[in-house]
Amino acid sequence: SWSGEDRPEEPDSSGAVASGGEQWLAPNIVLEYYRVLHVVGALFDAFGVRWWVSHGSLIGALRDGGLSKHAEDLEIDIPAADVEKLQDSQVRAWLGRNGYELSFDPRGRCFKIWPSGSEQTPEANKDDQLVDQSWWLPQQRVGAPALDVYVLENPEEGQGAERHYISNDEFHCNKKVCTQKWRAAELASFYMVPFGDGQVRVPVGAPDYLSRVYGDDWNTTVRPHRWAAAHGEGFEAIPVSHLRSRAAEPSGPLLEPVLPP
Repeated sequence: SWSGEDRPEEPDSSGAVASGGEQWLAPNIVLEYYRVLHVVGALFDAFGVRWWVSHGSLIGALRDGGLSKHAEDLEIDIPAADVEKLQDSQVRAWLGRNGYELSFDPRGRCFKIWPSGSEQTPEANKDDQLVDQSWWLPQQRVGAPALDVYVLENPEEGQGAERHYISNDEFHCNKKVCTQKWRAAELASFYMVPFGDGQVRVPVGAPDYLSRVYGDDWNTTVRPHRWAAAHGEGFEAIPVSHLRSRAAEPSGPLLEPVLPP
């Protein structure tokens, strides 16, 4: 889903209300997220698919050193120029050799990667992408947990070029409805940072982007995404210093990727 970086408190299965500092995802789901990103990142590097962590996962990488405890999903971006590489039969084959499969939603123009043979994600009214999963091709279903892969516009010529997410009004941000746009200088280069037991790629201008989109205190304060607030899921901001710990666990052991020779 197109998530923010946090969500409001909700009752857990016992009826108690979880605090803002507690881990939202089950440990086995958290570990699978770390593993899929570790493998997919290595495969994308091997096939020349450029990628970097994005949205709430980018905040988690820079602020929390991993998947944030209050995260519900995992997100990366790729440039539109690399979409054909991503869908190449060899990339799909090597994803399969590593136990993953790729799916595409032509409505939102985004991808998901999940463990082969995993259970179908329950259809959920709060996430338009999952209401009718027959749109997800070729499987006509969505497995879980799934890594979200979003597509960003190719760079335009000129000093002040901006890059928007390629998407439609209903499912994701685009030029008409969203201010989440990258500036050319912010994507001029990338570097690696720790992410649990592994590492992820982040844009050199990520702090400036996050300050513009999430506010100057993104590194010190946890707050809901504007989407969540607009859907009645807002909550009071939480100082990061009030969290007992930041990154979701466990973050390992990671699996060694099976890579082409």
